Amino acid sequence: MDTLAFHDFPRGCAQVVTVDLRAVLLVQPKAAERSRAETLGEVPIALLPALGRPVVHHIVSALQRNGVKSVSVVSDPAAAAPHFARAAVHPDASWTTAPREEFWRAAEEVFVQQTQDGADLVLLMRVGGFAELELDDLIQFHLDQNTRVTAVHDGREPLDIFLISASRRNEAAFLLRHQLGATRTPPARFAFRGYYNPLQDARDLRQLVVDAFCQKIGVTPAGKQIKPGVWVEDGARIMKGARVLAPAFIGARSKICATVVLTRGACIEHHCYVDFASVVEDSTLLPYTAIGAGLDITHSVVGFRRLAHLRRNIEVEITDPKLIGMRSPHAGLRALGTAASLATFFPRQILRGLFAPSHREPPASIPEAVNAPSQALNNATAFEEEATEGSDKFPANLVVARRYGDQ
Repeated sequence: MDTLAFHDFPRGCAQVVTVDLRAVLLVQPKAAERSRAETLGEVPIALLPALGRPVVHHIVSALQRNGVKSVSVVSDPAAAAPHFARAAVHPDASWTTAPREEFWRAAEEVFVQQTQDGADLVLLMRVGGFAELELDDLIQFHLDQNTRVTAVHDGREPLDIFLISASRRNEAAFLLRHQLGATRTPPARFAFRGYYNPLQDARDLRQLVVDAFCQKIGVTPAGKQIKPGVWVEDGARIMKGARVLAPAFIGARSKICATVVLTRGACIEHHCYVDFASVVEDSTLLPYTAIGAGLDITHSVVGFRRLAHLRRNIEVEITDPKLIGMRSPHAGLRALGTAASLATFFPRQILRGLFAPSHREPPASIPEAVNAPSQALNNATAFEEEATEGSDKFPANLVVARRYGDQ
């Protein structure tokens, strides 16, 4: 859909007008004093993936589904690592990068370009938060008010979303030169009552994933649904013996080792590694995260060698790569690391097999081995010793494991 049709009533007569709607998305922190907000590991949350695609991709796709003809994105190349910035580029959106000191000027130029290409209205949105806009209602409100600028509010504060008539370039220039903090003329206020996630921190990113799993929003996981509620992208490897319980997502080139359990909305983004016997429950692993063996990751967002526990509202840095590490974003370096691990593993196992002493004593004959009673029956077990002390006490050699799924 290239244009949208709306009713206009300039003289009391119903008329249908077509509107060429375009959008400019700004990936930029709201203010210098909030530089740590809206970022994880110094990367804007808008450029991080949620269920396989960067957040900005989900926004671009939603706008295009709602009839936006062209979407332009302006971002700061210094705001993210190069591999994240490259991955965030949407194939159906034009992308402009500008350093921080030239960012707002570049945004103004992109706005002018959209108007010169034939736009009637331009949606200016800072990402920022994630909003599911009803564009039909917003545009109809803007036309009914016969206003130059419409600002979207959620009842408490503006959401850094503006609808601007393309013929009012001075309004857009004033707004952008004040970094969306002021308008040249008083704007109309559109009361927004839909879904909005501010994406300020790890908790908000995790909530976006949970809401998508629960189908509260129009975000769908990337990849193929291999069974109800479980999505897997191309190149992901799930070793035999791993358990993946719906809902769950496993990103491209990630590896899930044997005896791993993914449950209750686990989201494993691309190029992650989860080692043997670890559990990931109600958590998100950001790209290139490596989880060590035998760990229990719950209610957390893990990435960039940091763990943010959402229920306890704490964030800790993990310096031991055997617990939480970071894989290289370069395929060659990852392959080199794997080869180095194998090169040290096999010689160690061979030497251990050749020189390690044997602890087994072979019997004198086969009949003797068959007829001899088990050595374990000759001694009282720890269980028997603990049981004589009282039935209300667990024996020391009993292990109680958490149950997952229908186990």
